[in-house]
Amino acid sequence: GMKVIENRALKDEEKMELQEIQLKEAKHIA
Repeated sequence: GMKVIENRALKDEEKMELQEIQLKEAKHIA
């Protein structure tokens, strides 16, 4: 069960990073 929680946390972190990158790119383009 712990591994599932860890995997979920990792995926959430990845999503946050992707969102930050997308925001930076959006500002760059704008």
